[in-house]
Amino acid sequence: MPGILVSAIIPAHNGEKHLAEAIESVLAQDYRPFELLVVDDGSTDGTRSIASSYPDVRLLVQENAGVSAARNAAAKAARGMLFAFLDQDDRWTPDKLSVQVPPLRENPSIDFTLGYQRIHVDEGESMPRWLETWGVGQEHVGHFPGTLVVRRKAFVRTGGFSPGCEPAEGADWFLRAGEAGLTKYIVPRVVLLKRIHKDNQSGDQTVVRRKVFQAIRCSLRRRRDAGMNE
Repeated sequence: MPGILVSAIIPAHNGEKHLAEAIESVLAQDYRPFELLVVDDGSTDGTRSIASSYPDVRLLVQENAGVSAARNAAAKAARGMLFAFLDQDDRWTPDKLSVQVPPLRENPSIDFTLGYQRIHVDEGESMPRWLETWGVGQEHVGHFPGTLVVRRKAFVRTGGFSPGCEPAEGADWFLRAGEAGLTKYIVPRVVLLKRIHKDNQSGDQTVVRRKVFQAIRCSLRRRRDAGMNE
Protein backbone atom coordinates (compact mmCIF):
# COMPACT_ATOMS: atom_id res chain seq x y z
CA MET A 1 0.00 0.00 0.00
CA PRO A 2 1.50 3.38 -0.98
CA GLY A 3 2.27 5.73 1.88
CA ILE A 4 0.43 8.95 2.62
CA LEU A 5 2.37 12.09 1.74
CA VAL A 6 3.50 13.82 4.93
CA SER A 7 4.42 17.50 4.96
CA ALA A 8 7.20 18.05 7.49
CA ILE A 9 7.33 21.67 8.62
CA ILE A 10 10.22 23.48 10.33
CA PRO A 11 9.75 27.15 11.29
CA ALA A 12 13.11 28.87 11.68
CA HIS A 13 14.17 32.24 13.03
CA ASN A 14 17.91 32.88 13.47
CA GLY A 15 18.37 29.16 13.81
CA GLU A 16 21.72 28.66 12.12
CA LYS A 17 23.25 26.94 15.17
CA HIS A 18 21.00 23.86 15.15
CA LEU A 19 18.93 24.00 11.96
CA ALA A 20 21.11 21.61 9.95
CA GLU A 21 20.66 18.89 12.59
CA ALA A 22 16.90 19.38 12.55
CA ILE A 23 16.75 19.20 8.74
CA GLU A 24 18.95 16.11 8.59
CA SER A 25 16.80 14.32 11.18
CA VAL A 26 13.84 14.76 8.84
CA LEU A 27 15.77 13.70 5.75
CA ALA A 28 16.91 10.58 7.63
CA GLN A 29 13.34 9.32 8.09
CA ASP A 30 12.78 5.71 7.09
CA TYR A 31 9.26 6.61 5.91
CA ARG A 32 8.31 7.68 2.39
CA PRO A 33 6.83 9.79 0.89
CA PHE A 34 7.35 13.12 2.63
CA GLU A 35 8.18 16.70 1.72
CA LEU A 36 10.13 19.11 3.90
CA LEU A 37 9.19 22.77 4.16
CA VAL A 38 11.41 25.21 6.07
CA VAL A 39 10.02 28.68 6.74
CA ASP A 40 12.62 31.41 7.23
CA ASP A 41 10.74 33.72 9.59
CA GLY A 42 12.68 36.91 8.97
CA SER A 43 16.08 35.62 10.04
CA THR A 44 19.11 37.89 10.07
CA ASP A 45 21.73 35.12 10.31
CA GLY A 46 22.60 32.23 8.00
CA THR A 47 19.31 30.36 8.41
CA ARG A 48 18.18 30.90 4.83
CA SER A 49 21.45 29.80 3.26
CA ILE A 50 21.56 26.66 5.41
CA ALA A 51 18.03 25.67 4.44
CA SER A 52 18.59 26.42 0.75
CA SER A 53 21.73 24.27 0.71
CA TYR A 54 19.56 21.13 0.92
CA PRO A 55 18.06 20.25 -2.48
CA ASP A 56 15.15 18.41 -0.85
CA VAL A 57 14.03 21.42 1.20
CA ARG A 58 11.21 23.67 0.03
CA LEU A 59 12.21 27.05 1.43
CA LEU A 60 9.55 29.65 2.23
CA VAL A 61 10.54 33.16 3.28
CA GLN A 62 8.46 35.65 5.23
CA GLU A 63 8.95 38.75 7.35
CA ASN A 64 9.26 37.97 11.04
CA ALA A 65 5.77 37.08 12.26
CA GLY A 66 6.41 34.38 14.84
CA VAL A 67 6.48 30.60 14.94
CA SER A 68 2.70 30.17 14.73
CA ALA A 69 2.39 32.27 11.58
CA ALA A 70 5.37 30.44 10.08
CA ARG A 71 3.83 27.01 10.70
CA ASN A 72 0.47 28.17 9.35
CA ALA A 73 2.08 29.58 6.19
CA ALA A 74 3.82 26.28 5.55
CA ALA A 75 0.59 24.35 6.13
CA LYS A 76 -1.14 26.47 3.46
CA ALA A 77 1.69 25.80 1.00
CA ALA A 78 2.00 22.09 1.87
CA ARG A 79 0.91 19.30 -0.47
CA GLY A 80 0.58 16.49 2.08
CA MET A 81 -2.55 15.09 3.66
CA LEU A 82 -0.68 14.81 6.97
CA PHE A 83 1.30 17.52 8.76
CA ALA A 84 4.24 16.97 11.12
CA PHE A 85 6.12 19.75 12.89
CA LEU A 86 9.66 20.18 14.18
CA ASP A 87 11.33 23.11 15.93
CA GLN A 88 14.62 24.38 14.53
CA ASP A 89 16.64 23.17 17.54
CA ASP A 90 15.11 19.71 18.05
CA ARG A 91 15.45 16.39 16.21
CA TRP A 92 13.15 13.56 15.19
CA THR A 93 14.10 9.94 15.69
CA PRO A 94 14.58 8.15 12.34
CA ASP A 95 11.36 6.16 12.74
CA LYS A 96 9.11 9.02 13.88
CA LEU A 97 6.94 9.03 10.76
CA SER A 98 7.00 5.26 10.24
CA VAL A 99 5.52 4.69 13.72
CA GLN A 100 3.09 7.62 13.80
CA VAL A 101 1.57 7.45 10.32
CA PRO A 102 0.25 3.81 10.32
CA PRO A 103 -2.42 4.41 13.01
CA LEU A 104 -3.77 7.29 10.91
CA ARG A 105 -3.71 5.22 7.74
CA GLU A 106 -5.39 2.23 9.38
CA ASN A 107 -8.00 4.06 11.46
CA PRO A 108 -9.86 6.96 9.80
CA SER A 109 -11.41 7.93 13.14
CA ILE A 110 -8.03 9.05 14.53
CA ASP A 111 -7.30 12.71 13.83
CA PHE A 112 -3.76 12.94 15.16
CA THR A 113 -1.04 10.88 16.78
CA LEU A 114 1.47 11.79 19.46
CA GLY A 115 4.63 10.10 20.66
CA TYR A 116 7.09 10.33 23.50
CA GLN A 117 9.92 12.84 23.83
CA ARG A 118 13.32 12.62 25.47
CA ILE A 119 14.84 15.82 26.84
CA HIS A 120 18.53 16.59 27.00
CA VAL A 121 20.46 19.68 28.07
CA ASP A 122 23.22 20.99 25.81
CA GLU A 123 26.73 20.49 27.11
CA GLY A 124 27.84 23.44 29.17
CA GLU A 125 24.29 24.65 29.78
CA SER A 126 22.74 24.75 33.25
CA MET A 127 19.61 22.69 33.82
CA PRO A 128 16.50 24.85 34.35
CA ARG A 129 14.86 24.39 37.73
CA TRP A 130 11.55 23.44 36.14
CA LEU A 131 13.24 20.52 34.40
CA GLU A 132 14.37 18.92 37.65
CA THR A 133 10.92 17.43 38.23
CA TRP A 134 10.77 16.01 34.69
CA GLY A 135 14.12 14.28 34.60
CA VAL A 136 16.71 14.75 31.87
CA GLY A 137 17.00 11.74 29.58
CA GLN A 138 13.69 10.26 30.72
CA GLU A 139 10.80 9.66 28.36
CA HIS A 140 7.50 11.52 28.54
CA VAL A 141 4.41 11.77 26.38
CA GLY A 142 4.91 15.00 24.50
CA HIS A 143 1.99 17.35 24.01
CA PHE A 144 4.16 19.52 21.80
CA PRO A 145 4.11 20.29 18.06
CA GLY A 146 7.29 18.21 17.62
CA THR A 147 5.54 14.98 18.64
CA LEU A 148 2.45 15.67 16.52
CA VAL A 149 1.32 14.14 13.23
CA VAL A 150 -2.12 15.47 12.26
CA ARG A 151 -4.49 15.11 9.35
CA ARG A 152 -4.70 18.22 7.17
CA LYS A 153 -8.49 18.43 7.53
CA ALA A 154 -8.23 18.12 11.32
CA PHE A 155 -5.58 20.84 11.47
CA VAL A 156 -7.82 23.13 9.41
CA ARG A 157 -10.71 22.45 11.80
CA THR A 158 -8.66 23.87 14.68
CA GLY A 159 -7.78 27.00 12.74
CA GLY A 160 -4.07 26.23 12.94
CA PHE A 161 -1.72 27.72 15.52
CA SER A 162 -2.64 31.01 17.19
CA PRO A 163 -0.22 33.92 16.63
CA GLY A 164 0.29 35.79 19.87
CA CYS A 165 0.14 32.69 22.07
CA GLU A 166 3.87 31.99 21.90
CA PRO A 167 5.56 30.35 23.69
CA ALA A 168 2.43 28.41 24.71
CA GLU A 169 0.98 28.08 21.21
CA GLY A 170 1.24 24.31 21.46
CA ALA A 171 -0.84 24.20 24.65
CA ASP A 172 -3.40 26.47 23.00
CA TRP A 173 -3.60 24.23 19.93
CA PHE A 174 -4.15 21.07 21.96
CA LEU A 175 -6.89 22.80 23.96
CA ARG A 176 -8.64 23.83 20.75
CA ALA A 177 -8.18 20.33 19.32
CA GLY A 178 -10.05 19.01 22.35
CA GLU A 179 -12.79 21.59 21.90
CA ALA A 180 -13.13 20.57 18.25
CA GLY A 181 -13.58 16.93 19.31
CA LEU A 182 -10.41 15.67 17.62
CA THR A 183 -9.36 12.15 18.54
CA LYS A 184 -5.78 11.15 19.26
CA TYR A 185 -3.66 8.05 19.52
CA ILE A 186 -0.43 7.95 21.54
CA VAL A 187 2.36 5.83 20.08
CA PRO A 188 4.50 4.42 22.93
CA ARG A 189 7.80 5.30 21.26
CA VAL A 190 10.26 8.17 21.56
CA VAL A 191 9.83 10.28 18.42
CA LEU A 192 11.31 13.61 19.50
CA LEU A 193 14.70 14.53 20.96
CA LYS A 194 14.09 17.89 22.61
CA ARG A 195 17.05 20.15 23.22
CA ILE A 196 17.29 22.54 26.18
CA HIS A 197 19.63 25.53 25.79
CA LYS A 198 19.80 29.15 26.86
CA ASP A 199 18.07 30.45 23.72
CA ASN A 200 14.97 28.23 23.99
CA GLN A 201 11.79 30.19 23.42
CA SER A 202 10.31 28.20 26.30
CA GLY A 203 13.25 28.92 28.59
CA ASP A 204 11.48 31.61 30.61
CA GLN A 205 8.96 29.54 32.52
CA THR A 206 7.31 32.63 34.00
CA VAL A 207 6.31 33.66 30.49
CA VAL A 208 5.33 30.09 29.58
CA ARG A 209 3.08 29.72 32.64
CA ARG A 210 1.42 33.05 31.97
CA LYS A 211 0.73 32.08 28.38
CA VAL A 212 -0.56 28.63 29.38
CA PHE A 213 -2.95 30.16 31.90
CA GLN A 214 -4.03 32.62 29.24
CA ALA A 215 -4.72 29.74 26.84
CA ILE A 216 -6.73 27.91 29.51
CA ARG A 217 -8.78 31.02 30.26
CA CYS A 218 -9.50 31.48 26.56
CA SER A 219 -10.53 27.83 26.29
CA LEU A 220 -12.90 28.14 29.26
CA ARG A 221 -14.39 31.30 27.75
CA ARG A 222 -14.93 29.58 24.39
CA ARG A 223 -16.60 26.62 26.11
CA ARG A 224 -18.80 28.95 28.16
CA ASP A 225 -19.83 30.95 25.08
CA ALA A 226 -20.56 27.74 23.17
CA GLY A 227 -22.78 26.53 26.02
CA MET A 228 -24.67 29.83 26.10
CA ASN A 229 -25.32 29.60 22.35
CA GLU A 230 -26.72 26.08 22.43
